[in-house]
Amino acid sequence: MKKIAVTISSGKLVIEASQNSKFENLQLLLTNHVQSYYLSKEVLSVEDDAVNYRFTLDLGQILSAMVDVQQPDDVTTKFTMMHKYTYTDEMTGEVREYDRSLRIPVRSEWQLAHIERFWNAERSHYLLPYVTKKNALAFLLDRELSLKHYVNYKVVRKIKLHEDCVAFEGFFDTLFFPLADCQLAIVERSGEKTFQRTFDYHLVETEYARVYRYAYKIELTMAELSDYLKQLDQSNELSLDLFFIGHLVGTDAPLKFRIGNPRFITNYTMRGELALKDSAKKQWLSLVPYFTIKGLNLSFTFNAYQEDAYAYFRAHQHRWRAVAKQAAGRDIWIIGERSYKAQDNGFRFFKYLREQHPEVEAYYVIRKDSIERKNVESLGNVIDFGSAEHFEKVIQAKYICGTHHPDFLYPIRSKSYEQHIHAKRIFLQHGVFGTKNIAPFYGKSIVNGFYTDLFITSSQKEKQIAVSDLGYADNEVAVTGLARFDSLFKDDLPLKRQLLIIPTWRDWITNDEIFKKSEYLERYRALLFDSRLKKFAERYQMKIVFCLHPNMQAYVDYFKDAPVTIVHQGEVDVQVLIKESAMMLTDYSSVAFDFSFLHRPVLYYQFDRTRFIGKYTSHIDLDKELPGPIVDSLDQVFDQLFQYGTQDFAMRSKDVQKADCFIAYRDTQSCDRIFDAVTQLQDKSVK
Repeated sequence: MKKIAVTISSGKLVIEASQNSKFENLQLLLTNHVQSYYLSKEVLSVEDDAVNYRFTLDLGQILSAMVDVQQPDDVTTKFTMMHKYTYTDEMTGEVREYDRSLRIPVRSEWQLAHIERFWNAERSHYLLPYVTKKNALAFLLDRELSLKHYVNYKVVRKIKLHEDCVAFEGFFDTLFFPLADCQLAIVERSGEKTFQRTFDYHLVETEYARVYRYAYKIELTMAELSDYLKQLDQSNELSLDLFFIGHLVGTDAPLKFRIGNPRFITNYTMRGELALKDSAKKQWLSLVPYFTIKGLNLSFTFNAYQEDAYAYFRAHQHRWRAVAKQAAGRDIWIIGERSYKAQDNGFRFFKYLREQHPEVEAYYVIRKDSIERKNVESLGNVIDFGSAEHFEKVIQAKYICGTHHPDFLYPIRSKSYEQHIHAKRIFLQHGVFGTKNIAPFYGKSIVNGFYTDLFITSSQKEKQIAVSDLGYADNEVAVTGLARFDSLFKDDLPLKRQLLIIPTWRDWITNDEIFKKSEYLERYRALLFDSRLKKFAERYQMKIVFCLHPNMQAYVDYFKDAPVTIVHQGEVDVQVLIKESAMMLTDYSSVAFDFSFLHRPVLYYQFDRTRFIGKYTSHIDLDKELPGPIVDSLDQVFDQLFQYGTQDFAMRSKDVQKADCFIAYRDTQSCDRIFDAVTQLQDKSVK
């Protein structure tokens, strides 16, 4: 096309286009390759080298037809505008036929107006027009467009931190449509509380015809954030994500995307934190900016500190070396999981140290009001997360042993504090890995900071993945088994007739709005309320237990009316559930490996594998190596459940063999091996 103008008006799609006169028999059609709808054609004028057309399509009529034959899936609900034409070779007389998607001629003349959603009269179905990243015109039937679809590129160029404010600047691009308005939003991750405000931005010229580039400069002060921060949950460490939210001219498609993609030097040199004294509660509110590992998006870590703890931190900001020297010669170990957790490998290893190695000065870090604190309280040496003692002991530690990123055990995630930590970091892990590629999070070479001196694994197979896929040296990876395996293999709990349904989390579900619309919620509610589950439970006298991942516990109330036993965070030790259950139904959770090591059957329900696995391929061949059958529909789930019921829930021999490939030691000496591996590391604490 030489030029094109697209608009939607009064329920009609109107496309005016100019085509080279050498191309004949031009037709436009909207198609998903199952259904096709041709546009009416009118010749407006004929010029020497071009023919000008007007094409129209009644959206009301085709929407009704689409709904009548709708087969809803990602393929059939996307309709692309195609153009067909013929070309006659002047030399040979050969007539060639062409069938291509209709693309916006971004290097020529183009216009888009009123590219807006069209509803039927009952407002029960709609067509959503949009322009693809490859400049093609398309429609979605009863499907939403990604909120960041029209974002092309973004950069954070500079960021400066002071105690009372942060200033950052950069630019972002929108495609095809200019901004109508835009605001900055700070959104509580997995929560609902949001702060919004306007900011200054302006259009800058680019060489790209379809791109609108906007430069921005923003200064955020703790004073203006004060009321927002004071209403947040201050009993837990929170993540606050920064977004741009706005609207575009010429389309009703909303715009919402993360602020991020820093220049390397911007990320590398960012240090410090923002702080605000809350005199009414005798505490300090702290924000530490960081760029996320996966997407390099700008976020804040939010914590509230008691006055004495933060006073200690401020008083020693330039004296941490002296603090470290005060403990020279002491064998201080910091152990933990997430700041509110004490039931996984951190707890098991801490319990082992306190009982088997009293000569070690081991401390467990956990929040004062955590429901799981009771698990470690009786062992002694429990440090309140964010206390003055926490700031002190992390600096003095010889070893820091955690189940996640080591900074989960730091009282503050500021780089200016972290640079004074000299302890060896030990990654105890929180599960056997392999299902989802963890290189972006735990790979040695990633930009944004995972670091460990010793990587704990459970088999030679897992060690090889850590070496070949994650980039660790052979001597940085130890095959010991996980600390929790010592209690896993103790024969101290009776086996119950119990099915444990325990799905893992989804990193794209970050708030209630997304969760309510998610396939995750739809699929698991359908499973729990299916009459076949009740029939299964009654036939085989099975109790059904549903346990959400800790990262999904915020959404547990969406299942409270389900006719099964719902496990809330901290109520029951997950390992107890594993040891007493006869069968497990999961999706991708690493606890499936623990369960399979007991030689009990696991069923994998993977309805969203492509999205969950993402662009990084799994470390293993899921279909060949996971120790259990994999299904993606409820019919298949129940077929397998009833089959296992007839087999008295015996694990199939081929799955036993697969499970055994992922564990080197089925014994109760994992903690012994971990301790030996840790103590062989060279001490680098301050002398």
